[in-house]
Amino acid sequence: MSQFDEQTLDLQRSIFRSKIAKAKRATMAQNLADGPKLFDQSMRLMRDAIRTEHPEFSDAQIQGEVRRRLRIAKRIDDASIYQDAGTIDGQP
Repeated sequence: MSQFDEQTLDLQRSIFRSKIAKAKRATMAQNLADGPKLFDQSMRLMRDAIRTEHPEFSDAQIQGEVRRRLRIAKRIDDASIYQDAGTIDGQP
């Protein structure tokens, strides 16, 4: 692994830890209010990724692909393929 890769990994870990610390400090109401914001952010990221993968797609095609991916995610969730592995630091 290159030094750049290690530095990037260290930065990612640091950002992750700071996000966890922020979430732990927040009240339940704040965390619940963040849910829709996080969903909107993830939808923007998904649309941007699709646009990068398929620059020829129209907005309607991008939205169709978003819906297709969400249906797949729902089927995976409904099938209980992935199970909660707990938290990283063992805290609830």
